Amino acid sequence: MNAPRPTAATDSTIRALELALSESRREVLALRLDVYGLRDSLYALMAQARSRESRTQELADRVQQLEQRAPMATNIPRAARPETTVPAGPVSGPLRPEVTVLKSTEPPVRRTAAILRLEYEEAFALFQGRRYDQARSWLSRLLEEGIPEDLADNCQYWIGECEAAMSRWTNAVTSFERVIALSGSNKRADAMFMLGKSYESLRQIARARATYERLLREMPSSPLAGAARKRLNATQPAVSQPTAKRIES
Repeated sequence: MNAPRPTAATDSTIRALELALSESRREVLALRLDVYGLRDSLYALMAQARSRESRTQELADRVQQLEQRAPMATNIPRAARPETTVPAGPVSGPLRPEVTVLKSTEPPVRRTAAILRLEYEEAFALFQGRRYDQARSWLSRLLEEGIPEDLADNCQYWIGECEAAMSRWTNAVTSFERVIALSGSNKRADAMFMLGKSYESLRQIARARATYERLLREMPSSPLAGAARKRLNATQPAVSQPTAKRIES
């Protein structure tokens, strides 16, 4: 039995649903971008708060030093003190108010490992959205703030991918080398392959080939082994053919 053909009404309904789905995706993307902007603003405010807290602590320490010196000044013999003249009558002008510096008792803001993992996913979404510079900054900040060890190598690897996407090949080399140096990294083969490609982009073909050969030697069963062999074949130096001698009759 043949399936019924879709009617014009069905086609119209399908097109309407597709348009609604496309519009919903655009709205989700716009909301995600708003979230990124709000997070950046939050981090900026947190940085300002830490800076002001540090400045407040410096001022508090300074006030404490001055208070410690004040009793010493009262013990100076009168003959050694400079003579001062106090004007008669009421003192004109506002009196200097007493300043009390309050030390903050709030602990520094620390995000849990679960929150850092969620932020890693957000940073990866930035990379997928081709916002490479912002993704690199976010990933670097996660490394500084102590992201869980099982994601630290991933952060470093995707920093290298961001650098490569922006054609910052020297920085990419540094990032991929750091991943390779991490023991037990699940991104080691990926980093080694991308390191070879970065060397190729820097026209350092000998280093690129050595990196591909190392990948095949240390991880021959890696899914990237085939791609490494292709790059070795593509970068193989051309062999000059000997010129045939002309036979004179």
